[in-house]
Formats: sequence, structure tokens, C-alpha cells
Amino acid sequence: MTLNQSFVPFKPTQEQEAKPTPKPALYLGFVTPANGSFSNRPLSLFFFIVDIVYGEELDNPTPSGSPQLSWQYWDGKEWQQLTIRDETENFTRSGLIEFLPPGDFAPREDFNLPPRYWLRVKWLKGDYDVEPRLKQVLLNTTMAAQTATIQKEIVGSSDGTENQTFQTTSQPILAGQELEVREPEIPSALEKEKILLEEGEKA
Repeated sequence: MTLNQSFVPFKPTQEQEAKPTPKPALYLGFVTPANGSFSNRPLSLFFFIVDIVYGEELDNPTPSGSPQLSWQYWDGKEWQQLTIRDETENFTRSGLIEFLPPGDFAPREDFNLPPRYWLRVKWLKGDYDVEPRLKQVLLNTTMAAQTATIQKEIVGSSDGTENQTFQTTSQPILAGQELEVREPEIPSALEKEKILLEEGEKA
């Protein structure tokens, strides 16, 4: 993978084009960790899939069905099925792939490289409306969000006119952020009467 460039993971290489396969596989190779074993070490991979642009020309206007991928690992003799947790929905969006490497996960030599622990992703069936473009694969990544919940803050009272602005006590709110105010419940009849008396009919 070239830095800052995306690629379509299931496109054949120049060597494969001479002997094309129906659906080439994606291979991911890992070097031995510090303790010399992958066994019982949960791993996560974040796959950054480039967003589809609205109006983009479809690669398959009439897909035969949703794409289905198979994740496999090398056990020293043959490829075995790997159980994963897939947030990407078969590379249709960005997300995490999480798995627990099996105890028989073994290295092998491929692609003229030193021994690696290889994962193989096979495209079994179905079609993509727009073929996925993979930009980044990040090892041992977790998702995080910086948020804050403010309770019992009165931001203001509406006078019924359009485009009113209010100021919060907690500042600053970063540019581009969206502030949502969630009322716990619809005001009771008694509260509505009190609001009407204090604020008038336009409240």
C-alpha cells in the first residue's frame, strides 16, 4: 500500500492479469510480536474505506447480491476459516475488524518476503455497487469520541421569531459542531400553564 493513496483490494496485479482469477484475494502479513506469539492476543484492524461520492458511476448497476467475504489464516498446512467481528460489513464502509488469533496461527513465505503471519480475505460471492477503495489499515485501533453532556442548563427562552441565537455557559463550542438540546419529556399541563403566564402566548 502506497502512503496517501487508495487502492481497490480485489483488483488483480499485473502478474495476475496474465492468469486472471474470478475474484483475487487480499493478503495481510504480520511480523512476529515481541513475545514471539500471536496466540491469545486480541487484535483489531481499522479499515479506512473511501466514502462513495453521491452520483458516482456504479461498477455494477445490477449486482447479483450483497458481497460476502471470507477471512482465513494459515495454520502451517492449509488455510483455515477465521472467526472475526466485522464492523465494515464486508468492506462496504470504514470500521474495525476484530479477532483472536488461533493457537495454530503459523508463518509462511509468500510474495518473495521473509516469513509472515498471513491473513487472506477471499471475495466469495455477491457484487459491490461501487468497488471499495481501501486507503488505510491501522493495527490495534480503537474508536473514541470526545463528548460532553450538560444537564439542567437553561439556554434561553424563545419569543417565537426565526433564527434566534442563544449562548451556552460552557464554551467554546468548536466550529462545525452541532448542539442538541434534549427535553426529558413533554411539559405537563401545569408546566404549560406556568410557561404561558410567564412568557406569553408566543413562548
